[in-house]
Amino acid sequence: MRLVSFGCSITYGQSMEDNHPKNIVPSQHAWPQVLANIAGAEAINKGQMGASCKEIINIILEFDFNPGDIVVVAWSYPERWSIIDEDNNVTRIGPWMWQNYKKPLADQVTATANMYYEYIWDEYDSFLDQRRNIKFAKLYLDSIGIKSYHTTVIDEKYQNKKWFDVPLLDIGIRNYTKSNPRALDGFHPGQVAHYKIANEFWNKTNGLQI
Repeated sequence: MRLVSFGCSITYGQSMEDNHPKNIVPSQHAWPQVLANIAGAEAINKGQMGASCKEIINIILEFDFNPGDIVVVAWSYPERWSIIDEDNNVTRIGPWMWQNYKKPLADQVTATANMYYEYIWDEYDSFLDQRRNIKFAKLYLDSIGIKSYHTTVIDEKYQNKKWFDVPLLDIGIRNYTKSNPRALDGFHPGQVAHYKIANEFWNKTNGLQI
């Protein structure tokens, strides 16, 4: 059995003890590997640092699944965006690239991000877009016979639309990130948080059986 996980840097396991500071490969301490270890499965971690929900759905659609794969998706922050060209190259647009963000990273601010957040982005619209991506991913995975579980890295304050019927696991990823020691970059969740997240996935899915 393969456990295939999709998400952003929290899924990737950014800046853990085994991949900091270059982050060339996903961490063996990240929750996908820990969850796979609990399940006795092979872990395939397709998390991408800085990924938007749009990039995540694109990665899911491009992935070659095998019969019997189980998918777990930790959907990213709705406010992130990306541009994907015909060669599947991704230009990421994140709020840290916006000059008026509360904590911009000065060396990563771009004119594209400034334009996007000033003139295009809307909070509720981005929430709806996230929900459409989740719904489409679930429908697609169901259509090819792949069991999937879904959660989000942050709790949403908006009420779901009547068409959104995907069960979202209440894992509390953001809470674990805040309440436990951080990774070596001082920002992302550390090992303790990842182990707790993995065990929450295991418990909330009845051992990946629901």
